[in-house]
Amino acid sequence: MYWVNLLKFKNQALEKLKIFKEIMENELKLKIKCLRCDRGGEFVSDEFFNFCVQYGIKQQLSIDKTPQQNGVT
Repeated sequence: MYWVNLLKFKNQALEKLKIFKEIMENELKLKIKCLRCDRGGEFVSDEFFNFCVQYGIKQQLSIDKTPQQNGVT
C-alpha cells in the first residue's frame, strides 16, 4: 500500500511522519514497516534516522539522480 503526503516545507517531513504513524497505528491498527524516499536532506537527518530505528521502520533510499527507482524494484 502506498500513501503520499505533500509537504509545503521540507522541515515538516519528520513531524508529518510522526502524525501519519499515529494515524496508522491508532485508527487502522497498522504498523509502518518500510519508508521509501529519495536522499533529500529532510529524510537523512540523524533525528529522522533515529526515529525510524526506534520504531523499526526500514528506510529505502533511492540512489541520487535515478528516477527509475521511484517504482517498486
